Amino acid sequence: MQESTKRQALTSDEVSAALLAMTSEDHKRLLLYGHHFRYTGWEPEDLIHEAIKRLLEGTRACPEGIPVLKIVSQVMRSIASEIHEENKKLPTLELVLSHSDTDGVVPDLAVDPITPERILLDQEDLTAVLALFDADVVGQTVAEGIMVGMEGADLCSLANISPAELATIRRRVSRHLQAAFPRRIVK
Repeated sequence: MQESTKRQALTSDEVSAALLAMTSEDHKRLLLYGHHFRYTGWEPEDLIHEAIKRLLEGTRACPEGIPVLKIVSQVMRSIASEIHEENKKLPTLELVLSHSDTDGVVPDLAVDPITPERILLDQEDLTAVLALFDADVVGQTVAEGIMVGMEGADLCSLANISPAELATIRRRVSRHLQAAFPRRIVK
């Protein structure tokens, strides 16, 4: 009989240990690799986070004997491909103006992309949105501030955080919203 050449998958604890053993240089490489997938609308940090989450949850296998850096980068590529395929399925709007519609003047059409902030402002069931942040008091505070139209320094004051922390929390809010409303957010 032939021996199976299939590699065994690492356990969650082994994956965790391998991820903790990664160096800052490995993280920089993943960030650089993540920039190749900017077309998805996701930040490199978010792709890394999602790849690690899937590896730890076990929804993506981590074969033994393969460097964890390579595995994380391949999971990132797979996620980017999934996002790209989903984005291609989304309807697009095309605005075609005739010369008579504009009286000879080309209007300045501001693009209003669907952002996490816009999702928050558009939600009718605010309690459902706020329930996404039950375990995250600062995230909930920022989300509430966004819902009432606050921005920048006002949000920092409301949540008692720095601008750098606000950027991190906005990304976290975005991830929560992306998970809850995957077809509505375009970054």
